[in-house]
Amino acid sequence: MGAARTIFSADPRGGALGERLAQNTPDRPILPPLLVAQGEADDLVLPDVQARWVTRRCAAGQPIEYRPYAARDHLSLVAPDAPFSADLARWTEDRFAGRPAATTCSN
Repeated sequence: MGAARTIFSADPRGGALGERLAQNTPDRPILPPLLVAQGEADDLVLPDVQARWVTRRCAAGQPIEYRPYAARDHLSLVAPDAPFSADLARWTEDRFAGRPAATTCSN
């Protein structure tokens, strides 16, 4: 395998961009139900970064339904023909119908 491809010329977690990213990473409870979808081939929001965030939020008591999607990247995850489109519509209908949100958190 070759080197991993990236759009960044330097580690984005450092400097001014890193500071802004930290400011925009939710680290407090979010009251509405959360559905987090992740393309397993996403090279913009990296799957391991997202999974660690979900793990931290779950450990803090935030109920989250986390759904990874194989072979989907950042844009193909939300393409009209993507499985997530139907999943999101169903998930949203369930919330409006008053059905409780599931959680994939183990705590």
